[in-house]
Amino acid sequence: MHNVISILTPFAEQEEVIRRELQEAGIQNINEIKIGTVHKMQGAEKELILISTVYDEDSSGKFLRMIDGNINLINVMMSRAKQSIYVFGHPAIFSKAKHGSATHLIKKYLGIANS
Repeated sequence: MHNVISILTPFAEQEEVIRRELQEAGIQNINEIKIGTVHKMQGAEKELILISTVYDEDSSGKFLRMIDGNINLINVMMSRAKQSIYVFGHPAIFSKAKHGSATHLIKKYLGIANS
């Protein structure tokens, strides 16, 4: 699994939550799954990337501002997967994405309609 799956998240605290939840769910060999912040994943590619956006529909666009404020994060998030990428989060967080912004491109790429 170590060479196949990575889980990305914007925050170290979420990294720890994900790790703890996987352990409590009885996932074997948790240390073989690369779990980390977007910053830790620069230069690392895996077959499958899972992204936890953390934010939900009530987050007032915080995720969008954070990502749009650092275009390198988008590049790292979206370019680490060799085959597949899955984004976990509430699609409504992208409803405030401004046309032409980096998050608008993610919204378009993921096929998220306006909510």
